[in-house]
Amino acid sequence: MSELTDILEALHTDVAKLLAERIKDKSATASEIAQAINLLKHNNIQEVIKPDSPLGNLLKQIPEFKEETLQ
Repeated sequence: MSELTDILEALHTDVAKLLAERIKDKSATASEIAQAINLLKHNNIQEVIKPDSPLGNLLKQIPEFKEETLQ
């Protein structure tokens, strides 16, 4: 790999780690959370929504959301 590729991979890793740390310690701003979501989206990272997961519980609170979407 080229030196530039190594630098870009390290930067990607560092950004992901920093965003994760700030989200975990609840110091992330709305902008940082949006950046983390975009990072996941651009890297095709997805989660299967389980009924009793935090995301599943949040979605249950949305009246238009259909329960059968949960797996």
